[in-house]
Amino acid sequence: GSINFKNKVPEMDFISNINKLNLSQLNLASKTKADSGIFSSLVLINLKGDNIDNLSGQVNFDDTKYKTNTKTYKLSSFNLNLNQQQPEKNIKLTSAYLNTTLKGKFNLSTLSNSINQYLSNYYPTFFKNTSSKIHSDSVEFNVLIKNFTTIKELFIPELMVAQGTKLLGYFAAKNNKLSFDFNSKQIDYTTIKIVNPTLKVNSDGNIITGVLNGNSISLTDSINIQNYNFCIHSRDKNTKYNFEWDNLTQPNNKGEFAGQLLFNKQSIYLLHDTINLTVKDSAWTLVKSNPSVFNTNGSYFINPLIFKNKTQSIGIAGTLQNNSKNMLVVNFSNVNMEQFQPLL
Repeated sequence: GSINFKNKVPEMDFISNINKLNLSQLNLASKTKADSGIFSSLVLINLKGDNIDNLSGQVNFDDTKYKTNTKTYKLSSFNLNLNQQQPEKNIKLTSAYLNTTLKGKFNLSTLSNSINQYLSNYYPTFFKNTSSKIHSDSVEFNVLIKNFTTIKELFIPELMVAQGTKLLGYFAAKNNKLSFDFNSKQIDYTTIKIVNPTLKVNSDGNIITGVLNGNSISLTDSINIQNYNFCIHSRDKNTKYNFEWDNLTQPNNKGEFAGQLLFNKQSIYLLHDTINLTVKDSAWTLVKSNPSVFNTNGSYFINPLIFKNKTQSIGIAGTLQNNSKNMLVVNFSNVNMEQFQPLL
């Protein structure tokens, strides 16, 4: 191909045929992993620009393959279109797996600084803004999942996302605003299955609000939470939450959890304001509440919690940790265990 420096903005136009790219020998993949593979593709590049913020044109990967010891993945084509010559920029990635679009007044080189500025506004205890410059990147983003199977097999084997999953949103660093809508037909993570989840997040400069709802969350074959709604209001060290569901079946199975999460650099304190749980028409209520503590060493300490249903009571206290010296104690009094059969 050719690279032209005659004009003010350099131009690149060339084709590269990559027959065998060994990712492990380039330290782009683990040398010990059995599935570290060979990458091949036909790459077409037609670009103008001299830095990441003004590159415009097209990059196309065609007949792309990734071959491991056990399988050959035919990744088809990836097409990246960049239009960054004007203040209003547009970057679009299309493939058989996902489509992504970025539009707005932004620089790719400063976008990470803008995100850090946003996080330091809402969570100054945990994110420090070291830049004296006020960043003003603004971008609309759009992601559409078309086929997640190959992504799952190559990168995230525990996760599966349904075809047609969408993420639409807007980010403005100058006003510390972020809003997005996420919706999917189904998301599977290990043994957890989430059906028709919808997530809406919005921040107005003072607080971040998130609302998640959907049809059902299946934790196991026998534990199913239906018609759920989860809401948070978050700012720096304090996050208030409310989680409720109602299976709308007979016998009644529903619940409500409300409280706060208090963060510091070593621990997370979980304050239980309300816990109401109905299992097979038996209504259980939290009558004695103490903070529970998650520590950075992986331990979870439960100060005494007592739940009652008429003459029945359950008390929980102790520590959950990978340590034989620690234990969690659960006290039962007059409890009919049949109602908890799905949990057991």
